[in-house]
Amino acid sequence: MYKNKKIMLLAIVPAFLFACKPVPASRVTYNLLWDTKLEKIENHVKLLESRDGIPTICKTIGDVEHDDFKILMFTDTHLDHKKPQCNYTYTMIAKNIMAEKPDLVIFGGDNITSCENEPRAKQFCQMLEDLNVYWSCCLGNHEGDQGKPELGEHGMTRPEMVKLFDSYPHCLLDSTPKTTKAGLPVHGNGNNAIHILNSEGKIAETLFFLDTDKLMSAESMEEYKPEIQQFIKMGKADPDDTEFYDYIHDSQIGWYKEVMEDSNSLNSIVVSHVPLKDMEDAYLTYYNTKYLGEHPQGPSGNENFWPYTSTPGEVVGTSLGDIKLITGCRTEGMCYSPHDLRMIENHSPMFNAMLENGGKHPAFFCGHDHSNDFFLEVKPKTNNDNDATVMMGYIESGCYSSNNYWSKGLLKWDPYDAKSMQQYHLTQGYSVLNLDLSNQETPFADPINCTNFDKWNSLYKEALDLVKANRDEYKPAWDYDKSVSKYPYDPNDPLKGGPTALI
Repeated sequence: MYKNKKIMLLAIVPAFLFACKPVPASRVTYNLLWDTKLEKIENHVKLLESRDGIPTICKTIGDVEHDDFKILMFTDTHLDHKKPQCNYTYTMIAKNIMAEKPDLVIFGGDNITSCENEPRAKQFCQMLEDLNVYWSCCLGNHEGDQGKPELGEHGMTRPEMVKLFDSYPHCLLDSTPKTTKAGLPVHGNGNNAIHILNSEGKIAETLFFLDTDKLMSAESMEEYKPEIQQFIKMGKADPDDTEFYDYIHDSQIGWYKEVMEDSNSLNSIVVSHVPLKDMEDAYLTYYNTKYLGEHPQGPSGNENFWPYTSTPGEVVGTSLGDIKLITGCRTEGMCYSPHDLRMIENHSPMFNAMLENGGKHPAFFCGHDHSNDFFLEVKPKTNNDNDATVMMGYIESGCYSSNNYWSKGLLKWDPYDAKSMQQYHLTQGYSVLNLDLSNQETPFADPINCTNFDKWNSLYKEALDLVKANRDEYKPAWDYDKSVSKYPYDPNDPLKGGPTALI
């Protein structure tokens, strides 16, 4: 309620925008490489009075509302304790935002990871403040890693992280825990939504950020035991695995439906970290139908190098409906939750909710699988009255610190070789979504994947050097060991476990 009143004040007295959500007093610094100078972008987004508790924005230039709206999407930046890699990641985020000049920036989870997440979270928020850009995000399965307290590692919890985000003026994430109309708590942390108005004052798009949490609970694993067994038979997990990724819960889907129904929003865009099984089904069905068994693809493994390069295709009629591959490909197995194997009429609960309540052209974007980067559209065979076309896809991964195309063993040739650099280069970058808020049927152009290799080619060799060092010495944050770590505990350095020092 307090935040709603703040947003109302912003609509009445715009001059008080930054007074309503003051930046925390302690300012952290971040390092940008190659003498990169950070410049504020010209922000045309206007924050209006919230509607039913949902932050509401429009694009205004002068006194004129505009229907063109650019969203820049990042995911899996994995900002952690590794200083050289994170400096590169920060620099790439800043350079790409300054080059694209988006109206809104979104992050698809695993943004800030490892037990050193508090100083990184403050750096992250401060840089986006300095860029003068509005943003929001969902959390990934690695947000909230706690590390080992006995080594002085005290990471922020997931609730603490979203509350910190909410304290920054340019962050549109409302950290208030959500409930359904029936009073049911909505599962997860940081579930939030944003309404975007068109020039007619209608809610043209509602962006949802839904938390897929870290891992399935013991209760969920018991409930979905048959699906887990099937998951293992498919080769998606080992028989001795005891942990599986979580999913979008019924309470979150219920909240999503209620927001769409109450707001009369024309279309929805859902951002969540873990992919839906529907994405794998559509991708494999497309290829196995189009190529008629010439190169059949299955649900597991890394066999899908054919074809590597993007192969935009015509609409293909399949058993699932009409499918169009827009760009990109699947180069590693997709890590969704066993929950999604319990499908209804060939679709997951979230996909069905988008068909029923997402408008004419809902979309679902995710991260999690760092080497996948495809986008596709599905017009399913269904009796749904909405007759919707659903877009689904992977945001281009931005991670230089965590596992990547190289460390996963997916490179076939020496990446320093000229031929390899052109055909099998690293895919780190971002995705662009250009909205036309006046068009309900086709509200956005095809998403565009942009790689840092293509955009900043002169810096690519240095990026490879960082990734090579990371590959050769890769050690996940959760295996942090004081006796062997290059980053032993130092009470004066927050990136070495120190609790109070600023960077």
